[in-house]
Amino acid sequence: MPQANNKSKSINNPNMKINLFGPEPIEPRRELSLKEITIGFMTTTIILLFLAIALALFTKQTKRIERSIQAQNQFATKTSEILKNHKEGIEGLATSTAEVLTKQQLLIETMANAINAGKKPEIAIISMYTSRPEETDSSPCISADNSDICALLKEYKNTCASNDLDFGTTVEIMGLGVCTIRDRMNSRYTGQGRIDWYAGNDVDGAIEHGIKTYFIHKWSK
Repeated sequence: MPQANNKSKSINNPNMKINLFGPEPIEPRRELSLKEITIGFMTTTIILLFLAIALALFTKQTKRIERSIQAQNQFATKTSEILKNHKEGIEGLATSTAEVLTKQQLLIETMANAINAGKKPEIAIISMYTSRPEETDSSPCISADNSDICALLKEYKNTCASNDLDFGTTVEIMGLGVCTIRDRMNSRYTGQGRIDWYAGNDVDGAIEHGIKTYFIHKWSK
């Protein structure tokens, strides 16, 4: 009786699967054929090849973009330098032009004042010399009248050399400045209306000035 009850419960259990024909047969594992293996290998190879090509193209495009960005940065830097130099050139030209106009205005005013005062402007040939021994002697700071022209220059007192004017004569060189005759030139410049402006140690400035003609007017001490 107990066995019959157990069987009845098993049959009435809806979750119980009963195979009336015995255990299900197990399908044997099918081995892949050589053709299938070959196809799978070729498929994998093709996929890897496409991935390699895509990676190479991406790398090449990335390098191209980097080169383009670098070229643009270089162009921007070069353009900035050109604009900066152009700006500096314009500012320098404007400054030089303003200085020239100021000197010309000063020259006109000085000439007008001289004419109004009854002084006739003269013309002189002006050059410049420095403290180099080859331009003077072994004591370049001591002038022909025994003045210390180096010390005087530091006090903004300009010195000129001339063979035709007395020591102590003040000369206004229109467009250059005012100086006092304290030194002498080489004897070959006597009687030629030459005046040498003392430029201290500014050799480059003296060379750049060269020899120029100015209007002057002079007066004795």
